Amino acid sequence: MKKNGVIIYEKYDDDNAYDWMKKSAFKFNIKLEVVFLDELTIRYENTITFYNKDKKLSNIDFVIMRCYEKNVSKAFESIDIKVINSTKAMFASKNKIETGRILKSNNIPMPNFIYGAYTYEEVNNFFKDEPFVLKGVESSAGEEVFLINSKTKFEESVKKTKHYYICQKYIKSSYGRDIRIYVIGDKAICAIERYNEKDFRSNLSLGGNVKLKELNEEIKSLALRSSKALGLEFSGVDLLYTTDGYTVCEVNGNAGFRSLKNSKIDIVEEFFKYINKVV
Repeated sequence: MKKNGVIIYEKYDDDNAYDWMKKSAFKFNIKLEVVFLDELTIRYENTITFYNKDKKLSNIDFVIMRCYEKNVSKAFESIDIKVINSTKAMFASKNKIETGRILKSNNIPMPNFIYGAYTYEEVNNFFKDEPFVLKGVESSAGEEVFLINSKTKFEESVKKTKHYYICQKYIKSSYGRDIRIYVIGDKAICAIERYNEKDFRSNLSLGGNVKLKELNEEIKSLALRSSKALGLEFSGVDLLYTTDGYTVCEVNGNAGFRSLKNSKIDIVEEFFKYINKVV
């Protein structure tokens, strides 16, 4: 039976693989409509209806959120349309405090962090005079992430995050490199290593490079446990290298996958294979 899906992006971007999405969906008899937030209208009358420009969206079986818009995803959920990832899971992964609370409460290793301390002295004492990382609570793509080794750097960075930040233990052994594992459902699909010789942040948007990374049992276990704890169906789990293994850095509920576009792994096809099973 044919299924109808909607995939929602914040705005048009040449880097987003719209055709790749639609072609992969078609392999599983799924008709996928691409919608941008600035062209989406939600009408609240006796029923809730959705319009893409002037066209009514009907017979929707599922929605894929490729952006963070709580009012939109909750509207679909309120009329029992499946949203991937769910509103709750998406915003738990977006907020680093909530992510950390959930992972720590599930005994999943991640660097210690502190929130709510407003002086350099308080934070510096927590980390015992060692350098630490300051992050905007809802930052992404390496933005609003700073390595702090002085009071001046701390105060400058706090202003850049508009005073909404956490401070996290700096994992020196993972300078300029991390591992991203792509998880779909209860399966770790593949992993890449991101590396940057000129910056402690490994993000591609900041000049980093990428190569495929072999999955081992420790990597798979950490990724699956983290994704499941946050309630995500599709995720990118970022691990840092420690002196004796790995620790979770962040969990991304809206993980990009353009670094896999030219690899042998068709992550988008795997995604729609999963959707075809669960919807």
